[in-house]
Amino acid sequence: MPFSRRGFFWILVLLVVLFLAWRFTGNQFRSPQGPVEVRLTAETTAAPIGGIVNLGLVFSIAPEWHLYWRGCSDSGAPIEVKMVLPPGYQAGELLWPAPQRHVSPGEILDHIYEEEVVLILPVTLPADIVPGEMARFLGRVDWVVCRESCEFGHADVEVALPLTGENQSLELSAYAPLFAKARRIIPQPFPRDHQSLRVRWQATTLHIEAGQEGYLAFYPLSGCENLLDPMSDGESDKGRLALRFREVEGDAGTVQGILKWRPNGSNLVSYYELDYAYLSSLRSESNERRW
Repeated sequence: MPFSRRGFFWILVLLVVLFLAWRFTGNQFRSPQGPVEVRLTAETTAAPIGGIVNLGLVFSIAPEWHLYWRGCSDSGAPIEVKMVLPPGYQAGELLWPAPQRHVSPGEILDHIYEEEVVLILPVTLPADIVPGEMARFLGRVDWVVCRESCEFGHADVEVALPLTGENQSLELSAYAPLFAKARRIIPQPFPRDHQSLRVRWQATTLHIEAGQEGYLAFYPLSGCENLLDPMSDGESDKGRLALRFREVEGDAGTVQGILKWRPNGSNLVSYYELDYAYLSSLRSESNERRW
């Protein structure tokens, strides 16, 4: 029996609905780049000649997915950034906010970012460029993003900023609050005269002790390969960590990573950089050494 025009119309509507359901089911949080969307931004609306402009890679991560910090993880791989700058421009150190400690079934320990993260790159401009022109910054970003399974992703990013005189005031961009939020969790150098935390060696174990109970965690960098058990040793809610290291030919390697500290009853969280070489020849007779 031939279809009527009305029947054909409703069949067409049904096909469109089925196509849209197939196209978007499970992908409603994904950008064209997959579970991750990244854009290159700047903290200010212009770049100062002879000064520093702070660029930011803003990653938006779909729910339940995560990216990887630059330190040690049992799965995945860190975000990789390659920038192309105009001639004479100099990139500073890429600033990584502190990650989260993430334990998966099977005792898989990763250090990850969820939801959103901003990596900050300071760039110094030369003093011999002409005001009023545009500075164009280009970059290539690669990442591994994981949930139950992992995907590789990449993006080419760019941002162009007008050049302005070094002494002219700079207006903050709409992304400036994201930069401020990221800076709050960028680790700071560990002060050797810290009022609450004490760090000392006892044989090949590095003890980190607080004057009160609280949460301590250590996130190792890749140079910390002699750390024996980051899963068990790297976290405590008692205000004490004992990081055990493997000694090879009198050397336990280097302690490199991030220390997270939150006292009980406080919402204040501090992040510190630890970068300390173990030298058995410098241990005292009591086999202890304070920082």
